[in-house]
Amino acid sequence: MHAPHSEARYSELIKALFAAKNSAATRGTSKMMIGRLYSRPEASAESGMVSGEIYTFFDLDTKSPWLNTERSEEALENEVKEVFIPENLKPHFSKFVFVFILSTHRMYIQLKSGRRSLGIQAAAAGFSRLLAMPELEDYAPVDVTAEPSKDVVDRIFDMPFLRRLHIELLRPNPDDGHRDERRLLARLESVSASKMSEDWISEKETSLRPDDETKMLAQIAASNGFVEASGRDLNNAPTSISTRESPLIEKVLFNPRESSLIAFMIEQARRINSVFWREDGQE
Repeated sequence: MHAPHSEARYSELIKALFAAKNSAATRGTSKMMIGRLYSRPEASAESGMVSGEIYTFFDLDTKSPWLNTERSEEALENEVKEVFIPENLKPHFSKFVFVFILSTHRMYIQLKSGRRSLGIQAAAAGFSRLLAMPELEDYAPVDVTAEPSKDVVDRIFDMPFLRRLHIELLRPNPDDGHRDERRLLARLESVSASKMSEDWISEKETSLRPDDETKMLAQIAASNGFVEASGRDLNNAPTSISTRESPLIEKVLFNPRESSLIAFMIEQARRINSVFWREDGQE
């Protein structure tokens, strides 16, 4: 959210998202929604978080053409009339636990549930669409960025031959206490801008040499927008790196005999949060 808000405001946002009962496309005909919020004390706003479950499902369009596999051709109208699926029933249902840390505005999501998985960029796209719906206009605008791996910006600037660099910065969250983020936010607000973009292209046969200001901008944009670069590697082969293609994913093994899934997710979210972000919102 662009204006400074308390942790209570973020808690209200997630609860409003749940109460709206809206669903949004993640990819193709797959959709997602906030299907459940946990009420247990250790998973509540009072403990500094909001947690629950993301529901995903296949949104079947019964009015689209059907295939008759026996005849290998489109089904006839009288055949399709025999098909009846109640509107409130959705196939391919899965659920994924999420934990939203209020102090750092970071959401941690379970990406694998049984044999089904949820792509992090698909989840980000789904949340962006959900948060843009009319029921959430009191909180708008809300930007969503899939947090990239912590080394991806360094890998961009370590590229042996950096030919192109694109940085797109969305307004940093003003609740974050980082001095550079506050300075960039003030700059955007001074010109009434919601985002800024920078494109750098090297001179022929030379590599870009980004200065400290550009590197700082890229680091902040990685968590508030995206950064893309292209050039050549040590073997002189074309290469490209994008923060949007390098999400921060932690692989951990869950043992249901040792704890509940929500307790495990809370533990992992707190661990990752403490490693990468301070409780006051700074990195």
